[in-house]
Amino acid sequence: MTESAVAKTLTARKLQIDSLLALTRAINGNTKERDLYELYELFLRNQLSVDKVVLYYHKDIWECVCSYGTSKDPSTSLIHEQLVYFKKLKNLKEEPVLGFEEFDYVIPVFHKEQPLAFALLSTIRPDDFGTREEKLDFIETLTNIIISAIENKRLFKRQLTQEGLKKELELAGKMQSMLIPSKLPSNSRIEMSAVYLPHNEIGGDYYDYIALHDNKISFCIADVSGKGIAAALLMSNFQANLRTLATQNLTMEKLITALNTRMCEITREENYITLFYAKYNLQSKKLLYVNAGHVPPLLCNSRGITPLTEGTTLIGMFDPLPHITVAEMYIEEESLLMLFTDGLTELENERHEYFGEKELERFLQLYHSLPPEQFNQKIMEKINDYKGYRQFSDDISLLTCKLF
Repeated sequence: MTESAVAKTLTARKLQIDSLLALTRAINGNTKERDLYELYELFLRNQLSVDKVVLYYHKDIWECVCSYGTSKDPSTSLIHEQLVYFKKLKNLKEEPVLGFEEFDYVIPVFHKEQPLAFALLSTIRPDDFGTREEKLDFIETLTNIIISAIENKRLFKRQLTQEGLKKELELAGKMQSMLIPSKLPSNSRIEMSAVYLPHNEIGGDYYDYIALHDNKISFCIADVSGKGIAAALLMSNFQANLRTLATQNLTMEKLITALNTRMCEITREENYITLFYAKYNLQSKKLLYVNAGHVPPLLCNSRGITPLTEGTTLIGMFDPLPHITVAEMYIEEESLLMLFTDGLTELENERHEYFGEKELERFLQLYHSLPPEQFNQKIMEKINDYKGYRQFSDDISLLTCKLF
């Protein structure tokens, strides 16, 4: 190699190293994505004398993130049809690609088997920056560094978002677990047991038990529309309002009316809650209840099964409520009252068949004489066997009450 050729090579290497140093400083300086693309364009246009460039990058969809020198609108529609088969730098004059005839080279960037980017370039001319092959190698390096840096930034931001969301979910899950009573009554007049299976870390189901004065108790089960943090926050607010109203010695009708008004103020009638709320006198055995759009609880004894359907419409959707019916009944013999959410009856098996109310009623007839805790254990065995390999697709809550 002549002295002149050596000097030319050294000059080219120095220019390349200076460019890479400038790029490294920009990346380490947390330069914005848009600025990195502008730097990429600057290198290719001014230092490498590339007349036409289009750079496609895949975030959630393919996007044209850098383009100059071309009169065409850099469409992304042909990428899946034409470019994804290129796994390494290709001369498009030797292997033409429909829709990209004005370009001479394609440089793909892959992560494992997934395409991240494609750079399309026009003619590369040798100059002080290097030969055609040297310049192509350098552009390939440059493109990989730029895309890798941007992809790492994107993945890092996603990780931070996921970690933040995870913490929020954990907090919401803890908050929601505080809504559910840790201890349920078990005495000679009433015995309760419950099951709570959130589909995700947090769910939209809620059940509660409130001791009142004069030998009375109230209990409920509810299901809020939506899932996640918003549902947990709404249910938390719902519980606070319900517990406050339940201790004010209101009639059932006034309690439900006031609860609905407060929920409408919070939800602005965009979300709703299904609710079954009951008040039971342990001495007289009188049961009052309102079913507000909830799947009907089932009362079972030797006389058969009675669905508790009377009440009103959904809570939080209409103010005022169109009607309220407060049902009244006496529990004249030992009975099992089963409150549940629709995740139970809508559970699907491997043949996509619902567990359904009929199957639940058959189960209730067989096992209603069991104590509530044993009853719940039996039904959990039943539904786990029924669903087979399928996962639970919704929250499941169950509050079982033995009334003596």
